[in-house]
Amino acid sequence: MTRKYPFKVNDTEYSASRGTILGMAFVVLMLCYGILTQMHFSTDAYYTLFDMRPEGHLGQGRFTIFFIIKVLTLFGVNSVVMQRVFTFLFLLLLAVSSTVLFDCLYTRINHSLGSVCGMLMVVLLSFTNIYYLELFLFPEMCLYWGIGTLLTIYAVKLTQNRRPLSWCIAY
Repeated sequence: MTRKYPFKVNDTEYSASRGTILGMAFVVLMLCYGILTQMHFSTDAYYTLFDMRPEGHLGQGRFTIFFIIKVLTLFGVNSVVMQRVFTFLFLLLLAVSSTVLFDCLYTRINHSLGSVCGMLMVVLLSFTNIYYLELFLFPEMCLYWGIGTLLTIYAVKLTQNRRPLSWCIAY
C-alpha cells in the first residue's frame, strides 16, 4: 500500500502519493544534475579504467565499496565505462533518499500546502547544492555514494524509532 501525504488548501483536503513525491524529486534532480550523465572523466577515472582492484578501498576502510566493486568485477562491469548508467542510478538513489527523508520529516510539520511544499523544497535543497555537485565530478564513484547516501538516510529513519535494536541496526 502506498503512503499518502494529506494537506489542506482552503479547508479542502488533498493528498500526494509517495510516487508523486519521488517523481518530483527525480525531476528536480535531473534538472540540476542531468547534464552530468554525459561522459566525463576525472583524474581517478583514468587510473580505475584499467585497474579495478577493490583492495585499495578495503585498505581505506570502505568496506561497502569494496564488496560492491568485488561483485561488479566478477561480472566484468567497469564503473568508468558504465558511468552514464551509474550516474543515472545515483540520481535515482538521491531521489529515493529525498523521498525517505521527506517521509521522516512529514510527521513533524503542519499539513498545509505551504508547509508541505516548504518541507519538500528544504529536502530537495539538501540534495541540490555545491557539495553534491562535487560528487558528480567523480563519475566512477557515483553508484557507491548513492548507495551510501540511501543507507545513511535509512539509518536516520531507524533512529526515529525509540527501540535500542533499531539504533543498533542503524549503527
